[in-house]
Parts: sequence; C-alpha cells; structure tokens
Amino acid sequence: MKTALKGLAAKIQPNETNRPCFCGSTMANYLQLMDISENDQLRPSPLIDFGPLETLDPFASPTASAGTRACHQKTAWRVVVAAVYCCFIVDGIAGSIELIIYKYSTINVGSLVNGVLLVVAPVACVLADKFGYRLLLSIGPITASTGIAFGYFANDDILMATSAVIAGMGLGLIYSPTIIYVTAFFNGKGALAVGIVMSGSRMGGIVFSFFTGYLLEHVNRHEVLLVLSGICMLCFPICHAMTQQTLPYTEPLTSGKQSILRIYHNHALLLYTLAILSGAFAFLVPVNFLKDLPAVANSTMQLRFAVLVALMCADIIGKIVWNVCLDHTGWNPLKLHNVCIFFCGASMFMMSLCQDIWKILILTIANAFCAAPFISFATVILTKLLDVRQLPVAYGQIQLMSGIAHFVVPFLAAYINSRAAILSAGGLWMIATLIATLIFFLPRQAPLSEPVPDQEFKLSVM
Repeated sequence: MKTALKGLAAKIQPNETNRPCFCGSTMANYLQLMDISENDQLRPSPLIDFGPLETLDPFASPTASAGTRACHQKTAWRVVVAAVYCCFIVDGIAGSIELIIYKYSTINVGSLVNGVLLVVAPVACVLADKFGYRLLLSIGPITASTGIAFGYFANDDILMATSAVIAGMGLGLIYSPTIIYVTAFFNGKGALAVGIVMSGSRMGGIVFSFFTGYLLEHVNRHEVLLVLSGICMLCFPICHAMTQQTLPYTEPLTSGKQSILRIYHNHALLLYTLAILSGAFAFLVPVNFLKDLPAVANSTMQLRFAVLVALMCADIIGKIVWNVCLDHTGWNPLKLHNVCIFFCGASMFMMSLCQDIWKILILTIANAFCAAPFISFATVILTKLLDVRQLPVAYGQIQLMSGIAHFVVPFLAAYINSRAAILSAGGLWMIATLIATLIFFLPRQAPLSEPVPDQEFKLSVM
C-alpha cells in the first residue's frame, strides 16, 4: 500500500517548470496534502504553501467541474453576505451608542465605542485564531448585547461609559475576526470580498444614524438601548452559521508566543504600521472637522448633511471599485495604496484653501474615494508583506493604530481650528505616503514562517 500510494503521489507532484500542478481528482488533491508515515498511515502535512498572491481565483482547481466551482462560489458568497451583515450591525450599533452618549452625557473621550472596538483587535484576532473563530464570534455578540443592555440602568456618565466600553469590547470581538476570517477563507486573494465586507460597515453607520435618530424622537434612550441590544444578538446565529465553513489551512495561523513576536522583526511591517498610524489620524479629520469649516458651517442644514452623506457614499463606492481593480489587474496593492493616499493629501491641502461649498463637496468626494484603499487594502498588503499565517497578529496591530486615532482625533476637535486640522491632515497623508514608499527600498527579508516544501499547494474552498 505504501509503495502504491507513493507512486501515485509522485505522478501528481508539480515539476519545476510548471508550478503549481492541480489535479481534478479529489483523491489526487488529497494526496498532494499528505505524506506517508512509517506505519503506513496517512497524516496531514502541517505546512501548506498557499501559492502566490497574484493567483486571484480562491476556489477549486482549474480542472474542477462547473458544478463543483458553482458550489464553491455559492459557499464563498454565503460567507461574504454573513460577514457584511455582521459588519453592518457592528458599525451601526457603535455609531448609535456614540450618538446616545453625545446627546445624553458630558463624556469627552473621543470616539469611545469605536476606539475600544479597534483597540481590542490585537487580542481578539489572536484569540480567534488560537481558540477558533466560531467560539469568539459567538462570545462577541453576547458580550456586546450585555454591555448595551447594561446601559438601560445607567443614569450617570460613569455607568454610561462602562456600558459603552463593554459594548465596544464585544463588538471588537466580532469586527476584526470577521475581516480576518473572510481574508483567510479566500487565501488572502479575495480583495473584492474584503472590500464588500468593509463597505457593509459604512452602510451600517448610515442606516443606523437615521434609525436611531428616529427612535430617539419617539421613545426614551433606555428603550432604544434595549432595541439595539436585541439587534446585536442577531449577530449570534449569523456568526455561528458563517464559521461553519472550513478555513483553507489545517492549523492556526499563529502558533505560540515566539511566532507572534517574530512578526515584529519584519521591517516592512513596522514601516507600514507607522504609515497606518499617520494615515489614521488624517483619515478621521474630514468626519470630525469638515462641518466646522466656514463655508460648510454657514451653509444650510441640508447641504451640510449632503456633504457628510457624500463622504460616506464615496467611501463605499471606492472600496468596491478599487478592490475590483485589484482583483482583475496585476497592480501592486501597495503602490496603488500609496498613489491613492498621495491624492488624499493633495485634496486636503486644496480643501483647506476653499471658500466655496460646492468645491469642498467635490474635494470631499474625491478624498473619500481615494482614501478607500487605505482601509480596504490592509489585509491584502499584509498578506503580500508577510504570509496569511501571520495575518491575525499583523492586522490586530494595524487596527490598534486606528483605535488610537479614534480616541485622539475627536477629542482634539474641541481644541483645534478646523482649517488648521484639515491642513495638518494633508501633511499626515503625505507623511504616510513617504513612509509606505520606503518599504520598496528595503532589502527583501526571508519569510517569517517555517520553511515549506518546494511544492506549491492550493486548497479548494469547501
């Protein structure tokens, strides 16, 4: 048996001139991922190379039947739709809680819920990878719903802040692991899928702003919090159903403290993290300072609202358009990211000089459209710089930088002139562009993961 299996496996090994080699046979694909032990038992190979990032099709092998590929496509889209729903609820509820805090509290600690949501990302991503995404994505909705419901009994600022922190922690256990799950499900190659999922969070912010505002006009805030708590619990069955799908690797992406710490030896990751920190401060400036520009502040309420809605809609469209381009072209994601944030900086410089509301509206749309890759390309760039197996730690670090900005920028809105803030945002975008460009001048580093066999394998999405 051992000799026969080895002979069959030898026939399907990829050669040096034509790699990777895919086989339509399920048995052949299975044998590619196996090695033979001394007691004639098959055991999974612990190291799997997911192939080059440029391989855009995350589904079955090219020789798979049309029915098999259609089944894989349906499975993948079910995961995407579930992830969109989760991000829609998370961002919408986070914005709703902050709206309630703004109206009924004197707390001034920046964007509290969104800040906590992102700051817990490093812990959430590693825990999800270690203990399983289903477990953590089940705990998240329960924690968030409990925190929101606790706000029903909060009658002072301290209790409201405590409720917001607990809710933010629970939402953080949902948001970042969901993004990682989708990225890993597509082997780091589904840029469009990630873009759609991240667009769902922005859509949630828009829809829930109207929904919560309407509820607050008709019922008191305590009852609104109970409604939001119930809506949050709806994420539980969706998350549970989404994580029933098998991820395309056989072991956790990260393994052990040493593996986690080794990721910080990558100089490209450190530079990219600094670029994210600088860009995160600039990214939040339009939302927090644009309304205070003289041309905007002196306009009608409807026009000010149109500026903010245009900003959000341009962000949604940008995330989808840029990620479609990335999936269907050979563009380098980091180069495209750098070009886009450079234009973000240029638009902010021009916006600080504008006196006309319509010019500001056009520049706002251009800025939001170009800033979309700054958020939606993060997982693709990290997969390119590192390896999909180091993605949870790296992405958690990136989200931590954004969380710091969410605490600081809204807090500074009460103390900094709007024109000076927008001008500074242009400078921060340029700094982020410069730092990210330095990555191309670094010497190429060896992979941080363990050595993999010469063969390149690719798992079908099951």
